[in-house]
This record gives sequence, C-alpha cells and structure tokens, in this order.
Amino acid sequence: MIDPKYKHGRTQRELVRIWVTAIEESARDFFPHPGEFCRRVYENAASNLIDIIGNEYGYHMKPAGTIKEAVEAYIELGIKSGLFEDTRQFVLREVNPNKLEVSVFNCVYLSCCQDILDRGSVISELTCPRLGCFAGVAGITANIACNYKLTGFNPGKCCEGFIERI
Repeated sequence: MIDPKYKHGRTQRELVRIWVTAIEESARDFFPHPGEFCRRVYENAASNLIDIIGNEYGYHMKPAGTIKEAVEAYIELGIKSGLFEDTRQFVLREVNPNKLEVSVFNCVYLSCCQDILDRGSVISELTCPRLGCFAGVAGITANIACNYKLTGFNPGKCCEGFIERI
C-alpha cells in the first residue's frame, strides 16, 4: 500500500524538484557559466509547453508586442492549462518597454532553488526556471531576445527578479 502522505499532486511537485535540481546541478558540473545552458533549457521548456497546450488542448498564445504582453499571455495560458493557480501568483511591473520586474509567489520551483542554495550556491548564481521560461516566451512570441536575473529569494514565499531586452 502507498503511504497516504504521498498524494499525487505532492509526488508531481517532488518529481519537478528532482528533475530541475538535477538539470541545475549537471549544468554546474559541465559548464563554467551554467546560466547560458539553463537559459536554453528553459526557453525550450516554454516552447514545448506552448506547443503541447496548443496541440493537445486547443489553447493558443497570440503574438505579443512587448516583454510584459508575452509574459501575461504565458501566464494566461498557464492558468487555462492548470499550470498556474491564478494571476495573484505573479506581480509584473514594467520598468520600461525593455525591462520587466517580476515577483512570483508560491512558485513550484522554490524548493529547487533552495536545494541549489543549500549546496553552496548564492542567489546571483541561481538560474530560476520560472524567470527563464518567461524570458524564453518573450523571444518566442514577441521576438525579443531577453536576459533575466534573480534578485531576491524568500524560501516558502516568493522569488523576485527581472527580465530585460538583450
């Protein structure tokens, strides 16, 4: 019999934690600058999500004109597909058309980031899967190449950072 504390949703979160942490650790093992590798991983993840949700569930993203529009459309797609709970998980502040500040509350990746910090990394070295997917979607739907950086991390609550045009 399966232990009742291992519920399906919790097990799925742990699977995400295992795989994302493994990707992050492997990137650090093989690359002096793991951020470049992880940026590509998260861009591919965003692209795959857009394709799968579009092909299998009929939800499609419209092209975007700005970084903020791209991230808002991705969040909307994530809510429709069950990836995100609602828009209250995110605070987006457009500093200017080339820079978007982002706060993510109750992020599924918080434990992954904490695992990497516990292994000796510092916040500036985290590659943040959520911000990485958001930056990737700006390139995919708005044709705006972006970089991103995590600037704050509060375990169990939120992470903060920014996305900006390269």
